[in-house]
Amino acid sequence: MSRVRPSLVTQVPSVTPVILAGGDGSRLWPASRPDLPKQFIGLDGDRSLFQQTLLRCIQFEAFRAPIIVVGERHQHVVQRQIDELGLTPGALIVEPVGRDTTAAITMAAMAAAEDGQDNSLIAVFPSDHKITNEEAFRTVLSQAIVVAQRTGMLLTFGVKPTSPATGYGYIRQGAKLYEHQAHLVEDFVEKPNKALAEQYLAAGTYLWNSGMFLFPIDTFLAEMANYCQSTLVGVERALTGGHSDGYAIYPARDVFDEIEKRSIDYDLMEKTGLCAVMAFPSEWDDLGDWDAIWRTSRQDHSGNGTFGHVALKETRNSYIHTTGPLTSVIGMDNCIVVATPDAILVTEKSRASELKSMVQKLKRQERPEVCKHPGEIRPWGRFAPLHNGDAHQVKVIEVNPGGQLSLQKHRYRAEHWVVVSGQATVTIDDARITAGPGEHVHIPLGAVHRLENFSTSPVILIEIQTGTYFGEDDIIRLEDVYGREPEPEMATGNHSNQIDRTETVRAEGETS
Repeated sequence: MSRVRPSLVTQVPSVTPVILAGGDGSRLWPASRPDLPKQFIGLDGDRSLFQQTLLRCIQFEAFRAPIIVVGERHQHVVQRQIDELGLTPGALIVEPVGRDTTAAITMAAMAAAEDGQDNSLIAVFPSDHKITNEEAFRTVLSQAIVVAQRTGMLLTFGVKPTSPATGYGYIRQGAKLYEHQAHLVEDFVEKPNKALAEQYLAAGTYLWNSGMFLFPIDTFLAEMANYCQSTLVGVERALTGGHSDGYAIYPARDVFDEIEKRSIDYDLMEKTGLCAVMAFPSEWDDLGDWDAIWRTSRQDHSGNGTFGHVALKETRNSYIHTTGPLTSVIGMDNCIVVATPDAILVTEKSRASELKSMVQKLKRQERPEVCKHPGEIRPWGRFAPLHNGDAHQVKVIEVNPGGQLSLQKHRYRAEHWVVVSGQATVTIDDARITAGPGEHVHIPLGAVHRLENFSTSPVILIEIQTGTYFGEDDIIRLEDVYGREPEPEMATGNHSNQIDRTETVRAEGETS
């Protein structure tokens, strides 16, 4: 792999888009949470921000098949959303633990370089940005590809500011570079206070830092060797010691754990002398808080944006979002209301940026609502609790097309499944049953069983558990196509008296 800065060239470059699909889900709580961050939820329609980013890359004729970098926790969410679009990326790199953008981009650059293409570039995009002007996006990228190809510079994209925003870092443009389409980077500036932001806006030489990049791979890896040698070596070792199934790449966990968590801005872009910036149109937003969601929403004549079942009266310049009950708002101005099945947020729009401190407070209180949505996402689909009693538990289960639960048994509970929609194939000991809408299947205590969906539509069913104990350690997993470890069998004992003290565990109990 070459470590020499490329000279001026004229051949058509090979450009691989890289989509960074990480995130902790805190800035748009309660709709977004660590188990399903904002890039994976439909904030303004059927397609998630991740899906919109993927389509944007797939549909740009100058790009090859994209590389997606995702955390282990969200691998199956990403794969499901890819499958929903019927697309095939170039590769999926699965991080065993988050190490920020330096390690993620370095892995993608090395993976892209493996193809041996001359004059290769990578274009890096976070998966949680909203870009409404697709034509301008393609125009700027086409120009940037030429600049990167002919200069060998590391390009970042800055957004032309439209307001004195304090939620973004800024880039100060220096001397013009290459036919005035790009500028050398004079300085990276931290998020400013209001007064400084107003000065930056008036100066006309500052851009918002978008977190999007275009790198010649050889230049990038050479500069990594100069400034981030330990990360470069760690990533090389993690990839060499890992494995791949021909599509997904799994770095070695023990090596990857040792890599420092660093941002590419701090780690490389602020140090290298080969950094340039290109201005990006302002039809862009990183949707960093609920006020940004309101700004980019479709608004009625009173300036209100809504999502879900909402009723408004004498309310103006507000955003109301619900995935739970009908949400009615009367006589409020400049507010944010977000309702989910288990949590509600109400705030003035001007204070939406304070949500992070509220989430941190709730985390210290160990509130489960800040960590995950009701129920769980699984490789095969998802489930959500409906009702818990002293001797029963009721859930709704959705199994994706092609999905299957593990082959399992229970020692302290029986289960009864009622199919709501789809065609479920159920194995119970030696019997195999197909059940459609309105049909039901009983799983006796101790029976070895599995649920599979061989159809092209989801299977939705209601599961009623009855017994004396509903904890996760009563799931004895015997076989699993997703490679999850079998659950250990619990010690023999009388669990009939454990209902009260295991209430929290039972409420969070796993469906495997």
